[in-house]
Amino acid sequence: ARSGGEYRITRLGATRARLRKFASMTKIKLGFDPKEIEAAAREKGIILQNQGSDLYPPYSHLYGPYHDSRSELYRHLKEGDRMFVFKRLLIGTSDAVGDGKGCGLDLDELSSTNEGSEFCLAIFPLHHKHRCEGLKEMWFPPDWPWKLPLNDISEYFGEQMGFYFAFLGHLTTGLMALSPLALVLWVLALVGAYGHYGEDVAMWPEAIFAMVGTLAY
Repeated sequence: ARSGGEYRITRLGATRARLRKFASMTKIKLGFDPKEIEAAAREKGIILQNQGSDLYPPYSHLYGPYHDSRSELYRHLKEGDRMFVFKRLLIGTSDAVGDGKGCGLDLDELSSTNEGSEFCLAIFPLHHKHRCEGLKEMWFPPDWPWKLPLNDISEYFGEQMGFYFAFLGHLTTGLMALSPLALVLWVLALVGAYGHYGEDVAMWPEAIFAMVGTLAY
C-alpha cells in the first residue's frame, strides 16, 4: 500500500484453527484423508473396490464440506488449502452469519490501478521456504513429463496449478511421439533427398502423422 508517497508492505495471515473454523462455518469443500475416510467407510460397511488403476486409489482425491466436529476425517491443511480458505476469508460470504462473514474485502477494488483510487499495488501469497525447497528438489532436475510430482504441486500451489502442469506433461508426452519423425523428415527435406520436390514431398507424411497423432491425442 502507498501512504504519503511511501510504500508499505502489510503481511496478513491466520492460524490454522481460524481457517478451519471459517471453513466449517461456510462449508468449504476440502480433501479427505484417504486412510481416515476408508476407516470411517468400513465402519459403515462401505467398501470401495479398486477398478484396476493404481493412479487413482479408491479413497483418494475425495472432497466434501468441512465439518470441524469431524476434523479427523480431513487431511491436514496444505499450502494450497490454506491459500484457498484464506482468500475466501478475506473476501467473505454475504449470506453467512457471525465470523462466517469473513472480512468482506473487495480484492479487485483494493488492487485497482485507476488514478485516484490506487490503494493496494499488489496482493500475492508468500512462499513457505522449507516446503518450497523440498518441492524444488523433487521437481529439478526435470524428469520425464509423465513423472511430474503432481500431488505435491497441487498441495503447494493448489489444484488449478496442479491441473495446469498435468496438462503440460500430457501434452509434452504426446508431442514426443511426433518429434522423431518430424526431425527425420526435416533433415531429408533440408538435404534435398527427394530432389527438387523434397520439401513438398516430406511434408505429406509429416502432416498425415500429425493429423493422426492429434486425433489419437
